[in-house]
Amino acid sequence: MATSEPSDKSSFTDQQQLTQDTHATQISMPSSSKPQQEDYNPSQEYYPEGGFGWFVLGGTFVITYWMLGMNAVWGILQEYFLANQTFPDTDSQQLTWIGSIGCASVYVAAPMVVLLNSILGTKLVLSFGLILGSIGFIGGSFATQAWHLYFSLAIPFGLGTCFLYITSCAALNQYFFKKRAFTCGIASAGSSIGGATLTPLMGYMLDRYGYRSTIRIIGGILIACVAIAIGCIRPLFSFSAPAPLRKFDLEQPPQPQPQPQPQSQQPRQQQQQQDADEIRIATPPLPLSPSPAKREAPRIHLGFSVFQSVNYTLLVIAAMLFALAYYAPIVLVPTYATSIGLTSGQAASLISVSTGTTVILRPIMGLVADRVGALNTMILSALVAGTSCLVLWMMAHSFAVLAAFMALFGGFQGVLSLLFMVAASKTVTLDRMPSAMSFVIFSTSLGYILGSPLTSVIVNHENGGNRGAAIFVGTIDFLCLALLVAIRFRTNREVFVAV
Repeated sequence: MATSEPSDKSSFTDQQQLTQDTHATQISMPSSSKPQQEDYNPSQEYYPEGGFGWFVLGGTFVITYWMLGMNAVWGILQEYFLANQTFPDTDSQQLTWIGSIGCASVYVAAPMVVLLNSILGTKLVLSFGLILGSIGFIGGSFATQAWHLYFSLAIPFGLGTCFLYITSCAALNQYFFKKRAFTCGIASAGSSIGGATLTPLMGYMLDRYGYRSTIRIIGGILIACVAIAIGCIRPLFSFSAPAPLRKFDLEQPPQPQPQPQPQSQQPRQQQQQQDADEIRIATPPLPLSPSPAKREAPRIHLGFSVFQSVNYTLLVIAAMLFALAYYAPIVLVPTYATSIGLTSGQAASLISVSTGTTVILRPIMGLVADRVGALNTMILSALVAGTSCLVLWMMAHSFAVLAAFMALFGGFQGVLSLLFMVAASKTVTLDRMPSAMSFVIFSTSLGYILGSPLTSVIVNHENGGNRGAAIFVGTIDFLCLALLVAIRFRTNREVFVAV
């Protein structure tokens, strides 16, 4: 930030600059009150918009590729277990519950992860997540009964993924603000690329090596890759206590010294100073201090004060509805595809179509969201996903129609999963950002637990038909859409504006 040269007109220049700064942020406030930092978004000087953040982005991408990418593989594992009777006397509904609880475990512990970061620090939490996830994943290869999978591939692996995913995303968001939707889109695209590449790999290895050897081989590669990625995750400041901001932060310009004024100009000077003081009262102060040695980052904490915002509360409910619909087609469509005569290879390729579309759409729609607003982009995505259920899925009796449905639904639901995180992180100040993100993620776990089992019950009631499931998932998506529209127009009633 360039420093101002003192001049004889410095007081008038200061007042004019303060007036310009308050053009968009001025608020009504009694002159005796003191603005609180929690009432406004932090200055963008907190965010370097790059630097080491690109390494953090790379590490987060690798983590999402391996840990979240494995969620898309469950449908292939479930079909393999049923076709080969790996666990006798186990039906599809029981296996669906295992997959749903595994997906929910990735998100249910999000608030606890924020709390543990404040106690143990980032590196310990990441290391513990890798250990827990590795034990759970490889432990699944020793399962002899279906219920063993709850305590291996489902809960331990899911919790390990939660520790790694939440911590790395929170560190990444400390580096970016203007590019947040785009960088989060790249990071989350790792899960889609993982699903698109790991699904055919898993199918090939299952046929060639069997279930147990496949899990152990992939598990060894996973451990090595994620361990390297953890070395790239370095937050700007600790979750546990305030820390000095880094050298990229801008310094407060020195204030010009007041110039002596003639006696005749003193009343005018006093009036100008009084006007400037009123402007400063109406303007939230920058979270910077003149001395870099004294400047501190906000304290990260876990708190429920974020729910004081009605819009944030509605966003949490919308996220739960979104999750209720998200994984159901991914889990059920491969089984439905084989039931209408498609091969197992075609069924596996449907998952690849879904995740491949998500890979393309997430970065692109992230750029769009950075320009037209996250809420506007979320509304469009929910509309496309819900319509694809009620139109394409209901009439899907061929590979082409199923592929079109999985491309549209999977792609735009993937965009929604990204933008819920972005919207939550931008509704609060920096110190509350981990709390806001963790509660949104926690709410999705409730949807992931119930979504696939509920739609599985509907499918079983129709003897394998997907019409009822399509209506259920499409209706849930439109309920989510209604909440997003309400949040958007509560935020800004103008139609053609970025929100």
